[in-house]
Amino acid sequence: MREQLNCLTLSEGKHHRREDGMCLMEAVAWWADLPHSDLPVSTSPVLTMFGWTWNDGLDDEERNQLRQYVPRLYGTADAEKAEEGRAWLALDWLARVAAPAWLTAAGFDVEAGWLSGLPEVTARTGGGAIRTVQKACRSVGLVTAQRMSPTEKKATLSTVWVGLRRSGVTAAEAAGTTPTNRTSHRLRLGAGGTLACRMAATMLVWSGTDLQPTVSLLQPSAHDLFDRMILHS
Repeated sequence: MREQLNCLTLSEGKHHRREDGMCLMEAVAWWADLPHSDLPVSTSPVLTMFGWTWNDGLDDEERNQLRQYVPRLYGTADAEKAEEGRAWLALDWLARVAAPAWLTAAGFDVEAGWLSGLPEVTARTGGGAIRTVQKACRSVGLVTAQRMSPTEKKATLSTVWVGLRRSGVTAAEAAGTTPTNRTSHRLRLGAGGTLACRMAATMLVWSGTDLQPTVSLLQPSAHDLFDRMILHS
């Protein structure tokens, strides 16, 4: 089975049959000898949401690095407290690691410092984190106000979202705001953290700067996050 896993090629999206291909979560169902599904039984909804979103945001080579998680994801459906902790781990990473990385790359060192200097983001500290993230977004927004044609906006947005998806930003927001964890605090923090990343990445695209260095910087950290979320109980 391990040999088959090493030869497996993960692909983007949901598949009607295994013969058509498998995404990360469909591979988890295959590994556990369950019926074909991208919602394998006994797998954490928070981890499933992260896995779905990240799988579809990566390129082919990057996606197949996710095979290492297949045997570890089944059996992760824990108590509500564990799920809550995983969601906050994702939002903490988004606010204190991902957003500062994108802001620093775009030259917003002060705003990046506000976020990286936050205490660990939890249910208890989430309110303060939201205010700081929103403050950073307002500050960056004053600089990013620029007129663009609809065609330029579309091209820029497409490039930006590819970078955010590959770096784990959209996966972290999705995991932190899964339906079972969709509180007002989490929604605001997830949206704010992603907005800060998006505005910074937009500035990089406008200036002709390649997004790849920031993506490469964040990908190992996103793997570390996913690992910690799996281990969390």
